[in-house]
Amino acid sequence: MRKLGVMFVLLYMSACAVLYARQESMLFLSHYAPNMTASWKPRLSYAYDEMRLRSPSRELYGVLWHAPKARGTILYCHGNADNIESVQMVVPQFIEHGYNILIWDYRGYGLSTGQLTDQQELLADAESVYAWLSHRRDAGEIVFYGRSLGSGVAVYLAHKFPGHKALLEAAYDSLASVAQDHYPIFPASWILKYPMPSSEWVRTVRDKIFIIHGTEDHVIPLDHPKALAAAAPQASLTMLKGVDHNGLSFSPQYTDWLNRAL
Repeated sequence: MRKLGVMFVLLYMSACAVLYARQESMLFLSHYAPNMTASWKPRLSYAYDEMRLRSPSRELYGVLWHAPKARGTILYCHGNADNIESVQMVVPQFIEHGYNILIWDYRGYGLSTGQLTDQQELLADAESVYAWLSHRRDAGEIVFYGRSLGSGVAVYLAHKFPGHKALLEAAYDSLASVAQDHYPIFPASWILKYPMPSSEWVRTVRDKIFIIHGTEDHVIPLDHPKALAAAAPQASLTMLKGVDHNGLSFSPQYTDWLNRAL
């Protein structure tokens, strides 16, 4: 029995080590997003500028689409299986609301280079994108928008740079708590290098936060956005009945939510 116990402990520790070593490939699913070659260009007809932020370890790429007589700019942080090519379909709805929109890719996504190795790199990259946008004369009011994985990035930016409201689609209270749901027998908070504690960051955010979530979301169950909304001083949570993780923006209620938020 003792040998069996030792073997179990060794197998368990080995499984933890594998999860730790492979977490980037499990969390950042850039291979699921459409391929973007060096010659890639946006297929939308709106005027745009390209963002290229270079450092020794990476180059971040983004596209800033312009709305006529824009009243502000959406800084859009996408999900873990998206890139600019796949999410540019959201651009028209923000242009129609009178907002420019900047969509950027994380390291290893789309035309962005380099690889993420910890949470601090992701957050530092987001700060660099915000700095680039905030120094533009045409930025106007900056609104943070985050979907799924990107919701935590948007909450962090709202925490770091006060004065901007945030719109969150399929959001979580922390990635560690979501991971614990999916892998209940493993200590997610010890293993995960990207805990993304949104519910901690959001406590300091005094600006309005608008959250939308589907009741049938099994990727990020409903308890997580509820916990996030409860932690925020000024948050509203809209729940769409019968909608899953990827169906929110296709719902008529989403349009109503966006109208209220913007």
